[in-house]
Amino acid sequence: MPGVRNPYVRGVRIRPTLLAVLLAALVAGCQGETELTFAEEANEVCEGQYADFANSLALTGYISDTREDIALRQEREEASAEATAQLIELDPPAADADDFRSYLAERSAQQETAAAARRALQAGDDAGFRTADAALLHHDRRLRGFETRLGLDVCAQDLDTEAQDAVREVLDAAFLDEDPGCEIFTVRFARKALGSEEACELLADDLLPEAIAIRAVRGSEGEIASAEVHLDGGPDDGAVYGVRLLYERSDPVITDMLRISRRPQPAGS
Repeated sequence: MPGVRNPYVRGVRIRPTLLAVLLAALVAGCQGETELTFAEEANEVCEGQYADFANSLALTGYISDTREDIALRQEREEASAEATAQLIELDPPAADADDFRSYLAERSAQQETAAAARRALQAGDDAGFRTADAALLHHDRRLRGFETRLGLDVCAQDLDTEAQDAVREVLDAAFLDEDPGCEIFTVRFARKALGSEEACELLADDLLPEAIAIRAVRGSEGEIASAEVHLDGGPDDGAVYGVRLLYERSDPVITDMLRISRRPQPAGS
């Protein structure tokens, strides 16, 4: 399980990273520059995008209502658009040029759909939001396909098996354990969502589901991770939650959770 939480850990972690970058630049200056490959350059752009998002989550913390969700969606759109503008400047190998053009077009289409979802959410258009949100999943799958073919593993947010297992362990504890422990939540999430830093139960004992299915586990290890949690049984049977996690001292901890859908109930129930 994750270790002791520290609300300032992200700032502490960033400083050594910056130092490492400066040292690497110094060494490169002494030894001569090593030219990055196309995939390495693209992955650097994506890593910067995800790091910005992670730091934003660390500052804003828990999304407690639709207004905050809308604001963070817009922030993600801006970060994605900035990253796309940087990717456009890259020069892919001739063999990858067609796939890369299609990838950039798909990113732009995804950004337009994300904006449509945000506007629908803002307008209270439930049907419009569900349609756009479902379309985002299709964009996401197509983007992962391009990223895999192009070797953009960071952009694809591919977590290795060990990292995925760490995320699943946290989510299992949060949704299924009667006493999961405070260390699986950020301090901000505990304060805003659970009531206090000492509040360690995501769900009251009588609200726990019988089982959960954890899907779409993705992330940039050391920065952010996300997953969908599908509840089976219990009072909230059929609910689907989107969960975001930050890394504190190399361990994933929950920083945000929002219900994203619920299984339709039979007529007359």
